[in-house]
Amino acid sequence: MDLRLIAAGVAVAALAAFSGGWWSGYHAAQEHYTEQIVGIKNEYRAAQEQAEQEAKERYEQHQEKLSEALAARDAAVASAGSLRRTAEQLRVRASGRADSLQESSPPGNADAGRLAQCERLLGEGVGLAGEGAELSSRLAADKSALITQLQ
Repeated sequence: MDLRLIAAGVAVAALAAFSGGWWSGYHAAQEHYTEQIVGIKNEYRAAQEQAEQEAKERYEQHQEKLSEALAARDAAVASAGSLRRTAEQLRVRASGRADSLQESSPPGNADAGRLAQCERLLGEGVGLAGEGAELSSRLAADKSALITQLQ
């Protein structure tokens, strides 16, 4: 029986040593892996903050480029508006001149009527050219703004 008690004692001691070693190893591994996880999370957080900072800088650059392009567009539209007003003044003058030619010509004079019609058409052409120039300027400015934004 002494042998059985010794064997049981040895078994209990071995089991206790094994359990203690397992417990110690488990906690050591847990601490090691926890440190690794914290380190990886910190690396990801730093990379995320850097990416956010770079994205913010790119956004600000794009905003600046866009505001510059829009300012250029506004200037082009204002210039086109000035051109449109000038064309409208020319059209009004040509129309007025055509009306005065029509009224001052004798009733049987076909040439004066044709001249008045030509002046009227010329005035309409100037007006349409002004509209075309305004649209062209606006489209060119919009295109420039988009190209600038996309670069």
